[in-house]
Amino acid sequence: MNSDIERQLQASYPALYSHLAPRWEGAPLFECEDGWRAIVEALSLRLMPYADLGLSVTTVKQKLGALRIGIELVPGDRRIEDWTRVDRWIHEATEQSRVTCERCGDVGCMRTEQGRRHPQVLCTQCAKARGCAAP
Repeated sequence: MNSDIERQLQASYPALYSHLAPRWEGAPLFECEDGWRAIVEALSLRLMPYADLGLSVTTVKQKLGALRIGIELVPGDRRIEDWTRVDRWIHEATEQSRVTCERCGDVGCMRTEQGRRHPQVLCTQCAKARGCAAP
């Protein structure tokens, strides 16, 4: 994700992203493209109330064509139904990413760019621009 969007998400949800760090020097904090910004932002809004209970996001990345969100829970006052709800929201965000173009946010499907092994969700227009095979 571009650095301007990363900074905006961190500024909007500081308690959630305080433990998020690049996996290597020069790496982005959010290891996905800009098209998933709305998914990440919607999930962040849902998770924000739980930051006061010790929840923080440790990973935001694309893996095997889908959004992966890692969280850390600090011991504290937790109700099991709340954490079940959090897991469900993360799963819903992952499922939404499977049909959302990672580059532009339009409706997309899993495709593999020529010369790459790993799939990515792209819309028809972005797939053509990247030389991807039809699904």
